[in-house]
Amino acid sequence: MARLEGVTAKVHTLRAEAKRPGAAATLAPRNAYGENGKTRFDAAPARGAKGVALRGDRVGLLPLRSGKVALRAIEAWDESSGIGKDQARKKQEHVAGKASQLVDAYPFLMMKVDLAPEGAYYAMSQLVKGVDSPEATLVGDPHSTNFGSVPSPDRKRVVYGVIDGTKAGRGRIEADLHRLATTTVIEAVRAKSTSAQAVALLPGLADAYFSELRQFVKSGKRPPAFIDEGELGAQSPVKGLLKKAGETDPNKAVKKYADGKRFTDDFHLHGKKERRRVADAFVAALPEKWKGRVDVLDVGSKVDVGGSNSGMTHYLLLARVKPPGEHKATVVFEVKQVIPAPSRSDSGSPQKASAKDTVNSSKTVSPFKDALAVPMTLRGLPYIVEPYDAQKKSVDPTSLHLPDQGRLANDNGRVLARVHAQTVDRASLAAWLQRVDDEATDRLSDFAQIYGTQQTAVDAQTVKAAVR
Repeated sequence: MARLEGVTAKVHTLRAEAKRPGAAATLAPRNAYGENGKTRFDAAPARGAKGVALRGDRVGLLPLRSGKVALRAIEAWDESSGIGKDQARKKQEHVAGKASQLVDAYPFLMMKVDLAPEGAYYAMSQLVKGVDSPEATLVGDPHSTNFGSVPSPDRKRVVYGVIDGTKAGRGRIEADLHRLATTTVIEAVRAKSTSAQAVALLPGLADAYFSELRQFVKSGKRPPAFIDEGELGAQSPVKGLLKKAGETDPNKAVKKYADGKRFTDDFHLHGKKERRRVADAFVAALPEKWKGRVDVLDVGSKVDVGGSNSGMTHYLLLARVKPPGEHKATVVFEVKQVIPAPSRSDSGSPQKASAKDTVNSSKTVSPFKDALAVPMTLRGLPYIVEPYDAQKKSVDPTSLHLPDQGRLANDNGRVLARVHAQTVDRASLAAWLQRVDDEATDRLSDFAQIYGTQQTAVDAQTVKAAVR
């Protein structure tokens, strides 16, 4: 705590000095290694349309821990995941020197290692100084491409919500918000924005998030865990996404992976016994109302590349399905190995995952609670089975101009708040929101800048040095 307060005091001192005339020219930006002129920080304060200084033009913001902490945690995670030494090395080589890929591949590093009570960033993550936010079921890994178009089970509408809820778990709601804010900054910088421009997106995101929560506290009515097209702004990039998703053929997944009653050679799983093992485990895991309504036609597989499941085997099931009251259809199911929610205390060990808990938490954060999701066990490891849906799409934030990045960030903030509103205690939330002010947004922005542009760079470079 003393170290954090010392860093905070230094930051505020530098900010005050930077506001004096001519100070910007003498205060060169420093990167995580204390070297001058090698970051994307702006030496002079960036200005908005009205000449107001944008947040993000900060100097002296340094990471709070060594990259070796990240390296040890990553190595322990990969060793316990069962992917083997070769896949572990490939995964580490994939993220070496690449901050954004490292953040994607190891969400537990931020959510568990750094934001845990003993973590280096715990105190800084409190949006109300010295006070924890209320808890709820978190998305666990909220980032722009984990929000997207989700069709209702009857295909009658498409909404904007969480695409992948398999990292959901209980935790402080401010941890989820920090994760979203930090990845928003990283994505904006990847799209060639300066760090000042990237961090300037966060006040809008924070306002959208807190406004939704305040509306819930005021009304007492829990909102849906999604946004309808009619609730989007006229210029929101999500509008085009929902339109495109609604026009997508739901059978596109079948056409992509399969030919008739069999997967193409790129995905077909060779080995009759292995195919039967996976198919039998799937049929045995089906809910009672689905028994006798699913015929497995073929089994495929692929190894995930990128993301938190990188290096793990990912099975595909081609099945003929007859849902209750509907016609038969050919469906592709995804069978993914479950890893613990990043916010869980034991998230540093993939072996501690629970497929049943993952399914329950996933349904809590998903737009539609009745979507089919089945926990499954294969060789003693937990898996989750879900239909592959071609109508699930997301907006690539790196393809957007800065104003549209801001609109997307705001929509994501609204969805995140609505997800948290599903399970947060209303009275606790009301008490906390009374103490949330502009300083909370400042703390959110400072955290995202330090972590998103400094700490992740240190971690990625440390991994790069280790895998040489």
